[in-house]
Amino acid sequence: MGVGNETIFDTKENNSDLQTACRVIRDELLKHEEFYKAFVVSVQSAIRETPEECWSNELAEKIVNRISGEE
Repeated sequence: MGVGNETIFDTKENNSDLQTACRVIRDELLKHEEFYKAFVVSVQSAIRETPEECWSNELAEKIVNRISGEE
């Protein structure tokens, strides 16, 4: 996996796997309202914890880390 400007997925197969994983997460969030609400609260807290001047890259990274369970 890459960070910054590195390529994270080199093949169409990996891209397809990522799209499938995202679709599964989306479908599960839609099926389970409590998961969806918890996800929204998690993203909201990531936004609140990040100073406004850092909202571009740092905020995006913080949200991705929350989604992946790293924070």
